[in-house]
Amino acid sequence: WLLVDAAVRYEDYSDFGSTFNYKLASRIKLSNDLNFRFAGSTGFRAPSIHQIYYNTTSTLFTTLPGGTAPSLVEVGTFSNDSAVARGLGINKLKQETSKSISTGFTYKLPALNLNITADAYFIRIDDRIVLTDQFARATNAQVAANQTLAPVQQEFDKAQVNAAQFFANSIDTETKGLDVVISHSYKRESFRFNNDFAINFNKTKKVGDIHASDLLKNAGLETTYFGERSRVYLEDAVPKVKASLSHSLTWNDFVFYLRNTYYGKVYGSDNVDANFDGILLPNEHQLVSDKIITDLSIGYNISKNFNLTIGTNNLFDIYPTKNLTASTNNDQFIYSRSTAQFGQNGRYVFSKLTVSF
Repeated sequence: WLLVDAAVRYEDYSDFGSTFNYKLASRIKLSNDLNFRFAGSTGFRAPSIHQIYYNTTSTLFTTLPGGTAPSLVEVGTFSNDSAVARGLGINKLKQETSKSISTGFTYKLPALNLNITADAYFIRIDDRIVLTDQFARATNAQVAANQTLAPVQQEFDKAQVNAAQFFANSIDTETKGLDVVISHSYKRESFRFNNDFAINFNKTKKVGDIHASDLLKNAGLETTYFGERSRVYLEDAVPKVKASLSHSLTWNDFVFYLRNTYYGKVYGSDNVDANFDGILLPNEHQLVSDKIITDLSIGYNISKNFNLTIGTNNLFDIYPTKNLTASTNNDQFIYSRSTAQFGQNGRYVFSKLTVSF
C-alpha cells in the first residue's frame, strides 16, 4: 500500500561549480480505487549557450525608457560577457536553482466508468534567467554628468544601436497550480463513447527584490533590469486558466471527435491607454479576452491498414482580440506579439490518410 522512491544527483560544472539535488516521491494506496501521491525535489539549471553568448541586432517596434510612444528602433541583444554588459553593471550569469513540491490523488468509480485525478504543485525558482528590458543609449548630457557612461556609449555607437538588452539572473519566482482531469467511458458492442474534461489553474509571480547590481540601483535602472514589460511576460501573458472538454464516439468503422478548449484572458505587454480615459498609467495594458476554440473531425477505417479523416481546427474561425491602434505600428501588427493564448490563423480545414502496417 506504500511505495517510496528516492533519487540523488551530483554534478560538477567547470564554469558554475558543483550541485547536489534530490527527489523524493511516494504513493499511498488506500484502496483499489483510491491513491494519494506526494513528491518533492530540488533542481539546478546552468545557463544555456545562447543565454551566455548570443549577439544580434534587431529592428523592434517598442517604447524605450523615457519615450512616450512605440517606434522603430535598433535594439541589440548583447552577450552576457560583453563590454556593454559589464559597463552597465550586468552581473555574470549563474545557475538557476529550484524547489518543487506536489500532491495529488486518483479516484476510480467503476460503477460509473469514471476516473478522476487531481494534482496541486508549487515551484520556486531562484535567480531566474530572463531577458531584460531595453537600456537606452546614454545621451551626451548624461555622459557629461557621469563619465563612467562614456565607454558604454561608445559600445552602443560601435554596434549602431539605440538600446541594448541582456540575459540576466534578475528575479526569483513562484508558480502555483492545479491540474484536474475527469474521464468517462462507455462501451457496448460496436459502440464506444469517451469523454474527457481537463482544467489547469496556474499562476506565476515574481517574489522578493530584483537582483540588480548597486551600479544599476544607483543609476535608477533597476526597473529596466526587470521592468513592467518583463513582468507582464512572466505573470500575465499566459492564461491562468485553460480547460478542454473532448468527446470521442466510435461506431463500427466511424470515429467522430469533438473538442472545445477554453483559453483564459491574458494581457499584452505594451503600455497603452487601455480604458480610453486619456490617462496612461505605467501598469496599464490591453486585455486580450478569453475565447473558446472548437475542433471537429470525422474518421473512417477503410480497412485494417487505412484510415481517412477529415476535420477542422477552430471550426468557428475565432481570432484573438485585436491590438489597440497604439500597438499596431500603422496596422502592421494586428494581434499581440507578446501573449501565448492560441494561434492567429483562424479556421484550418484538413484531410489525412493514415496507413499502418
